[in-house]
Amino acid sequence: MNPCELNAAITAIANILYARLSKEEFLYVNVLLSELSKTMFSMEILRGICIVEKIEEKEE
Repeated sequence: MNPCELNAAITAIANILYARLSKEEFLYVNVLLSELSKTMFSMEILRGICIVEKIEEKEE
C-alpha cells in the first residue's frame, strides 16, 4: 500500500465513523486512537534506544 492509498483508506474510515457515530462516541474513538498512536510511537522510540544501547555494548 503506497502513502496515497493509505491516506485514502484512513480518510474513508474517518468519514464512516463520523457519519455513523454520535458526536460523543466519535470523540471517544478519537481519544482512544490518539492514545494508541502515542503508545505505538513511544514503543518505537524505546526500541530504537534499546538497539543503540546493544550496539554500544558490543563495541565495548
